[in-house]
Amino acid sequence: MENLLSISSFAIGALFGSFFSLVQDRATRGEEFIRTPSHCVGCNTKIPFYYNIPILSFLFLRGRCHNCREKIPKIFFIKELLSGMYFILAIEISNFNIPVLLCLVFFYFAIMTVLSIWKSI
Repeated sequence: MENLLSISSFAIGALFGSFFSLVQDRATRGEEFIRTPSHCVGCNTKIPFYYNIPILSFLFLRGRCHNCREKIPKIFFIKELLSGMYFILAIEISNFNIPVLLCLVFFYFAIMTVLSIWKSI
């Protein structure tokens, strides 16, 4: 049961990391991030959902676009990985204490916001 919780926490964290990376990347390029489907910056090819799975897709595609083979920035992979690990740590530290867990999640959002602002400077 504990392993399932860790895996679930990691997956949710990786999804949040992926979403924050997407928002940050598109905001710096002036693109809309809700209606615009995921696409390669190099060849503008739409990315199918099965190549859009955090961490796994990056590893499977060896960090390159499936169409034009342009490199995908490693920072996306790193943010997804660190976010997943942070969510596991948050569950472990909070021990399901809701106020503590909410503080840790708030801290996560603050870190991601600072990283977004820092990259755009």
